[in-house]
Amino acid sequence: MIASMALNDAWARLRQHLDWTRGYPSLVFVTSQRADLLRDLTARLALYADHARLPFRQSHSDEPSILSEILPAPGVLIIELSFADEVTRYRILAALNELRARLAAHGSGAVIVVGPTAVRVEAALKAADLWSVRSFAVDVDPSAEPSGSVSSFDSETEGDVALAGVVFPAMVVPAELRTPGSTRVLRELERAAMLCASDLTKARKLATGARQKSEAGSFVRLIAELAEAELAALDQDAVMVALSLREGMLVDAAKIPSRKRISVLRPAIDVALRSGVLDVATELADAQLAASRELAERLGTPEATRDLSVSLNNVARVAEARGDWAAAGDGYGESLGLARELAERLGTPEATRDLSVSLNNVARVAARAATT
Repeated sequence: MIASMALNDAWARLRQHLDWTRGYPSLVFVTSQRADLLRDLTARLALYADHARLPFRQSHSDEPSILSEILPAPGVLIIELSFADEVTRYRILAALNELRARLAAHGSGAVIVVGPTAVRVEAALKAADLWSVRSFAVDVDPSAEPSGSVSSFDSETEGDVALAGVVFPAMVVPAELRTPGSTRVLRELERAAMLCASDLTKARKLATGARQKSEAGSFVRLIAELAEAELAALDQDAVMVALSLREGMLVDAAKIPSRKRISVLRPAIDVALRSGVLDVATELADAQLAASRELAERLGTPEATRDLSVSLNNVARVAEARGDWAAAGDGYGESLGLARELAERLGTPEATRDLSVSLNNVARVAARAATT
């Protein structure tokens, strides 16, 4: 019997299977009644392959002869079956059935066949030998409840609305940015933080549930998206880190005031860097820098200038992680200029420390660039 699961559960199982079988041949069937869910899963597979540095290819062709040209295929190969044409699906399945020995050949990776739910029956009846050698199969059911769902707190206690920095960064929701349900959402995230050491899967479900209950575009939604990314990073799920940060935080961050946007993007950059999703880290750092630069030009206060200096450091850190020493040097150099200005202007221990850190950053990158 083929398991039917909600999208995130199906992805979790599929990712686990790919981790276990990496470097070995495998045949996977992923089906659904909805093509958009399969497109979502395919996008996650592309991110997975990119993060794992595996070759990735999609075959959209309705012509079976193309399969003899691309098999065996290393890395991850997606073979998409038509939703509209059963005859075309059969021709592709029949060709794969004939070529099944290549699926197990040395150097072959994961071959993932995606198509409508009917493929489960069609493959079993019309390509029985192929179906019998599958290593994993799952149906993505849009009506399925996420597994291991946990009940939420109904408490709406008043008072400081804050999230303790046990696992997630400490965050406080200002009164003007609170929405109905803010307290409940943050309490669920606190539960997720307490659970993550003993049951990371349940903790991730709690964070996802909290995000789904929060108001789109709200500050508390950003905190929930950051929590989702933090927990995905703990679970070494770089794909969901990238999705939570790029499709969630980057979109929602544009809807809140600049100063709060800057504060919440800072830990998001750290999560992206730890997970190795450098393209997402670049987008986050660029968004933070744009907000910081606009605020510094508009206000000209020491606080805004320091925010700009920190944002430039983040851009440089990401460039350093990419091995782009010229861009890293430019970012650290501009940040050093601002740090020096603040040290001369304020003369505080904090400003002096920031200047020292900036000098070290510039010297380190200059030394590294000289040896490459």
